[in-house]
Amino acid sequence: DAANLADAKGNNLPFVADAVISNPTTYAHAHLAEAMGVPLHMFFTMPWSPTTAFPHPLGSVAYRELTEGHSEEKEVNDFFTAMRKQEDEKKSAWVNDNVYSYRKVDMMMHVGMKSLCSKFRVDHGLSGTWKEGSNIIEAREVPFAYIWSPALVPKPLDWGTHIDVVGFSELEGSGFSGALHNAVLSSHINTHHNTTTGPPPADIDAWIKKEPRKIPIFIGFGSCVLPNVRKVGETIYDAAKMANVRVIIQQGWAGLGKHLK
Repeated sequence: DAANLADAKGNNLPFVADAVISNPTTYAHAHLAEAMGVPLHMFFTMPWSPTTAFPHPLGSVAYRELTEGHSEEKEVNDFFTAMRKQEDEKKSAWVNDNVYSYRKVDMMMHVGMKSLCSKFRVDHGLSGTWKEGSNIIEAREVPFAYIWSPALVPKPLDWGTHIDVVGFSELEGSGFSGALHNAVLSSHINTHHNTTTGPPPADIDAWIKKEPRKIPIFIGFGSCVLPNVRKVGETIYDAAKMANVRVIIQQGWAGLGKHLK
């Protein structure tokens, strides 16, 4: 609706956006920006841009070397077969286990969303088809900012200049202002991104300093809804004890770890 409705402020003037800021799972991002004639900038908290460095978190692809005919997944081998038929793409970067996992996720999403996006485009005066298909964000080199610290996951060497790892972002008034990142990482790893100075909340600061050589491991499932959240929390707790590591558990939508003492 933002592409053609009057401004909600009540002045009845056409809505005019300066840009669209989106994440990859909203699907209509590029089509909305195209319909409105404004730039698109992507942000996300997990990798969604193809790389040989590691597979897509949702791609169900293991860290292993993959060659044609040596995969148990029929669709992977079918993909290699199709690629082999395209003479001009024999050396395509898609023919790689890790990179393929990103293509795989995008294709799966595309199957479910293509008709909706096509209808949206037609309704707003655009062609109902687009040549990039499921690879629209990567093919158009849409600027992409990943909001995690490069001290945790550095920017892969094969990500272009339109992709960057920009550091964590936090809500104003959260009480952290980059301080937890400083407390955990500053004495161990140097990063070129600036973080706001200042101590974290006293209880967290004391917990970190109690065993400074044991850097905490962050564990979370974000917006995932877990069928047995209590069991998952207990499994994480038992694993941490067995490995003799400290963990920070993100409760997320499932309330992970709320029952732990």
